[in-house]
Amino acid sequence: MAQVFYPAVIERGAENFGVYFPDMPGCVSAGETIAETVQNAHEALALHSLGMTEDREDLPTPTSLEAVVPEPAGICVAAIILVGANLPAAAKTIEVAIDGTLIDAIDALGTDRSRFLSDAARVELARRAAG
Repeated sequence: MAQVFYPAVIERGAENFGVYFPDMPGCVSAGETIAETVQNAHEALALHSLGMTEDREDLPTPTSLEAVVPEPAGICVAAIILVGANLPAAAKTIEVAIDGTLIDAIDALGTDRSRFLSDAARVELARRAAG
């Protein structure tokens, strides 16, 4: 799975930290500490890029870290970091064994099993990467 890295701007607020991605409008998160904000940034980007992939939207080309200009001017920037996102690849068919009750629960949602399992895997992989 190919990975690209997007710059994320962490800004200091009055009582917490916020984070946004200049290349991903609407992809934002926050945390009480910088460490929590970084972890939440990983989760936010994973979910945002997953949504774009599901909607068949192309992920934008990341801006270089050196070219990032925080918006709006005058905000208190605590850090500018890079956060990884996995690029979608061609689907592969595999055979897996899963507890029947889990399959029944997935089916009860009325969703595509493959999509459900792919979504769950992406979220878990992002969570583990954030650390």
